[in-house]
Amino acid sequence: MKQCRIMCTSECSLACSYCCNKIPEIQKSFKMTTMDEMVRMKYDIYNITGGEITLVPEKLYRVCSQIREHNPKAKIYLYTNGYNLSELMEVHEFIDGINFGLHKDFAKMMNMIHYFYNDCTKLSIILSVNEDEYAKNKLVFDNPKYKNMKVKLWKLNECNRTKEDRFII
Repeated sequence: MKQCRIMCTSECSLACSYCCNKIPEIQKSFKMTTMDEMVRMKYDIYNITGGEITLVPEKLYRVCSQIREHNPKAKIYLYTNGYNLSELMEVHEFIDGINFGLHKDFAKMMNMIHYFYNDCTKLSIILSVNEDEYAKNKLVFDNPKYKNMKVKLWKLNECNRTKEDRFII
């Protein structure tokens, strides 16, 4: 499967010390492109990320709708910290899933995601959480109401995804 990661913005509402986007090798791996060039490349999977994608809702909408228009069979996944869920309601019809990078306030965030998910049940939801934080908050994640959401554990500095092309638009 041919996949790419599209960075829509480098802005973020958090300042995580372990952010993959702060690693120089990761920063250098992104190539500048235009939206027109991107949709002509025809990927199977588009991973749309930032910074925080919900900080640029108009751009996010434009990117998702154009990918869907030009490549209707492609899978489109968003990567977000989840703090601006209302901005995702505008694009949920174009996307296949959301990867929430959970950083803090786990119980509160899980509740917000749960209510969002009830409005958008066709979406695949992945909750990415650090192994240590998962262990500390296991009871929150084990709540039966979250059973349709997949938990993905990650380790600090586990950032390099070599089987994808990377672009900034």
